[in-house]
Amino acid sequence: MLENGIDVTDSFFDEYSNNYLNNSLKEIQEYLCDDNVQISYKEFANQTRATESKSVTYQHYKAATDTTGKFTKEWIVNMQCYITWDANKYKITSYNTPILYLSTASWKTNWSPYITNVSTDAPVVNSDRTAVTFSAGYTMKGSYSYFNGISETYSFGSYRISDTFYV
Repeated sequence: MLENGIDVTDSFFDEYSNNYLNNSLKEIQEYLCDDNVQISYKEFANQTRATESKSVTYQHYKAATDTTGKFTKEWIVNMQCYITWDANKYKITSYNTPILYLSTASWKTNWSPYITNVSTDAPVVNSDRTAVTFSAGYTMKGSYSYFNGISETYSFGSYRISDTFYV
């Protein structure tokens, strides 16, 4: 868990574990929205080390309030990456530019959430080729349709995400 680029996982659990146990989730949601917090989870395919390649999907949870201050919403954006390495030397040999997509955004009736302004950076491999960093950016929006057929678009902010894969 990152707050302004700094790992705050331990302090988050110390501070908010009682809120979670007591089902006081509003304070946790406010913290996540107000303090520019990014929560990441990575999911691996091809779990065996001997395969020499791996498809990795990094999941990024975000909660934010739209620019008008009316709505607070949550979503998960996935960044899918593909990496190949020499299994004998543990050196990265190839990787792809990540693919970014909206995974989950259950915003209830009348909402159509979507990401726009998607940009993916060229992956950066470290000097000894044992790690590669993937980065991307996006803007979260949602269109709300009223029952009379009129719709409005709300912006929930622009975000940068980054994850590093280590061989």
